[in-house]
Amino acid sequence: MDIYRRWLRFAVIVVLALFFLSVPNVLAMGPLPSAPLYSVTGTGIVNTGALNVRSGPGVGFSVVATLLNGQSVTLIGRNAHSSWVQIRTSTGLQGWVNARFLLSNIAIPSLPITDAGTPTAVVTTGVLNVRSGPGVSFGVVTVAYQGHIVNLLGRNAAASWVKVQLPTGAQGWVNATLVQASVPINSLAVVDGSTPAPPVTGTAVVATGALNVRSGPGVSYSVVTVISYGQTVTLIGRNSNATWAQIRLANGTVGWVNASLLQLSVALSSLPVTETSAAPTPTAVVNTWALNVRNGPGVGFAVLTSVSQGQQVTLLGRNSAGSWVQVRLANGFVGWVNAAFLQTNVAISTLPVTG
Repeated sequence: MDIYRRWLRFAVIVVLALFFLSVPNVLAMGPLPSAPLYSVTGTGIVNTGALNVRSGPGVGFSVVATLLNGQSVTLIGRNAHSSWVQIRTSTGLQGWVNARFLLSNIAIPSLPITDAGTPTAVVTTGVLNVRSGPGVSFGVVTVAYQGHIVNLLGRNAAASWVKVQLPTGAQGWVNATLVQASVPINSLAVVDGSTPAPPVTGTAVVATGALNVRSGPGVSYSVVTVISYGQTVTLIGRNSNATWAQIRLANGTVGWVNASLLQLSVALSSLPVTETSAAPTPTAVVNTWALNVRNGPGVGFAVLTSVSQGQQVTLLGRNSAGSWVQVRLANGFVGWVNAAFLQTNVAISTLPVTG
């Protein structure tokens, strides 16, 4: 028994000695590294029959894969408008999908912007000649087709031609009236070597009893404020067909008004075109105390949650009658609400039928 105790005591001493000998080496390593920080990510479920995964955020980019209804993906980024999402599939494939066809567990705007942010445009004619310079006298270097998305690199001084880059990498000039740009053409840099003319401005007087000032050039845009008969405003731009004027009020508010309801100090056609051709993101503000969000377009469907007066939602679609709309809440939750209790920034009839 004494021998056993002596051996046990000896073993304990050896273990303790080895531990204390190792402590300086552990301390010399310094503090353990902290866990790496990761960007915001989420998951999404495909809610359409088949969803194309593209090489970039737009229908002009090539299709790299197709996802089926119910498939789950990881959300890793978005474009600036939150209309396209960069995803990673279970196989590790990365690409871009239309955000409208995903049910996400987080709000899309909370994802980091992972596209280059370069201004783009959609070709609006069947076949578009891409030329070596800003004019029809220059040779055709390639062509683009209707629906293709091109990057905008700049413009000529008159803003009548824009320099573009195709998804293939080819560059050239196209007629600005044949593309739908994501930014006002006038906001692009002049890259044809000429000097742009100074912008034309002027004033106007309201010629009707009460005039709605809207967030964009058309009655489908939301009303920002209302101005009265005889009020003077500063003219800063127009839409492409000179039917709406962009104005600045004395308090600095900027918006759009119907040009036919103004007395103008300059010809409206002389003002720069400042409209953004890209359609506004469809949104709405709840105009009732509490609005039920249901899992289908009708009161017979279950209530999933509710939203309060003044909350903003993103509009995803509508039923065929336009009486119910599918919405995405700020937290990414998707459901259906009665359209009568929303103040929308677009006509509900312009939304796709999704239920």
